Amino acid sequence: MKRLLSLSACLMIAMLSFAHDFKKDGIYYNIISTTEPYTVEVTYRGTSYNSYSDEYTGSVNIPETVDYSGKTYSVTSIGSDAFSGCSGLTSVTILNSVTSIGSNAFGDCSGLASVTIPNSVTSIGGYAFKYCSGLASVTIPNSVTSIGISAFSNCWGLTSITIPNSVTSIGSSAFYGTAWYDNQPDGLVYAGKVAYKYKGTMPANTSITLDEGTLGIAGSAFRDCSGLASVTIPNSVTSIGSSAFSNCWGLASVTIPNSVTSIGEDAFYRCTGLKSVTIPNSVTSIGAYAFYYCRGLTSVTIPNSVTSIGLSAFRDCSGMTEITSNIQEPFAIDYCWNGVDKSIPLYVPAGTKEKYQSTVGWKGFTNIIEMKETTGIRSIDEGLLTMECSTEGRLQGKNEAGTWYTLDGRKLSGRPAQKGVYIVNGRKIAIK
Repeated sequence: MKRLLSLSACLMIAMLSFAHDFKKDGIYYNIISTTEPYTVEVTYRGTSYNSYSDEYTGSVNIPETVDYSGKTYSVTSIGSDAFSGCSGLTSVTILNSVTSIGSNAFGDCSGLASVTIPNSVTSIGGYAFKYCSGLASVTIPNSVTSIGISAFSNCWGLTSITIPNSVTSIGSSAFYGTAWYDNQPDGLVYAGKVAYKYKGTMPANTSITLDEGTLGIAGSAFRDCSGLASVTIPNSVTSIGSSAFSNCWGLASVTIPNSVTSIGEDAFYRCTGLKSVTIPNSVTSIGAYAFYYCRGLTSVTIPNSVTSIGLSAFRDCSGMTEITSNIQEPFAIDYCWNGVDKSIPLYVPAGTKEKYQSTVGWKGFTNIIEMKETTGIRSIDEGLLTMECSTEGRLQGKNEAGTWYTLDGRKLSGRPAQKGVYIVNGRKIAIK
C-alpha cells in the first residue's frame, strides 16, 4: 500500500513539475488547438512562471512552426509570463506567425537588450516588458493596434520608441519610468497618434483641443487634471481609455464624437463638474465606473448601439434629473444607477416600457416614459417653424429655450449657430 502511495505521489510531483505540454529546442510550449490549424503558445517551464529561474538565457529565436507528436503547430502567441524574470535573457527574435504578446511576457527581464517584434503582432499585453531596464530602443510594427497597461513601464534605459499610426489604444502608464517619457517637455505628450499623457501641472481653466487625426486617448491621459475645463475631441478618436479623465473636477464640457466606439473603466470617474453627456451612436461599450460619482451630471442620453454597460457606470450621479435610453432591448446592468433618484423621468423607446420594468438595473425606476420616436426626440410636431439667424448666429425674435436635437436624434449642448433643420420643444425648426 505504501509503495502504491509513493508511486502516486511521484506521478503527481512529475505532473506538477512539468505543466507545460512539451519542450522543443529549448523552448516550452502549451498546445492551444488540437485540431487543424494546430497552434501553440510559448510558455514557461513548470506550474508557475517562477517555478524555475532563468529557464531562458542568452539569445532566443522563436520559430514560426514546431513539430510535436506527428503534428506541425503554428506558434501564434507569446503566453502570459512566458519569459518573466529571466534576467539572463539578452535578445529575442519573434517570427511572423505570432499575433499577440501576453501580459508580463518579458517582465523583469533586466538583461534583455534587443527584441524583434514581427509585423504579424496585433496586441502587446499589459506589463509585457516592464522593468526591462536593458532595452534602449523598441520599434513597434504597424500591425499593432493596442498596447496594454504598463507595457514598457520602468524600462529606464528606453530612449527611443517608434509607435506606428496603427496603434489606437494605449493603457495607462505604458511608458512610465522610461527615458523616452522623461525627456518629453511638459504638456500633452503624444505616442504616435494617441494622446498619451498630460505631463506636469495643468493650469486652472485649461481648454484642450486634441490634434486632428488623433486616434485614441490613452488610459489616465488626463487623470487628476483638476484644471481641465473643457476638451475638444476630434472625429477620428475611436477609444477613450480607462481613467482617461478621472478626477478632472473642473471638466464642465466634453463632446464625445461619433467615431468613439468604447468608453473605458473610470473614464470620467469623479468628474463632478460635468452637467450633461450625450453618448454617440458609435459607442458599443461603457466601462465599469465610467461616470461614477459625477454628481453634477443632470442628464445622459444612451444610444441603441450600446451593448455593454459596466458595473456602477453611473453610480452616485445624485444630481441626475432625467435619463434617456434609446436601447431597444434593455439588458441587465449591475448597480449602474445606485444613488440616482429612481423617480426621475426615464425616457425609453416606444413599446419597450414593460421590458425596462422587468430588467435588472432598470426596473427600479418608477417614472418610465415611452418616447414617440426611437431617435431620442420625445415628440415631433409636423409643423415647420422657420427662424432667421443673424451673422453672429443669434435667432431673431424667437424663443431659444429648450433642448436642441439634430434630425437623427443627436442631442446638442445648446442652440446651434449653423444653418439647418433641428428639433426643439417638439417642433421642427429651420434656421436660415
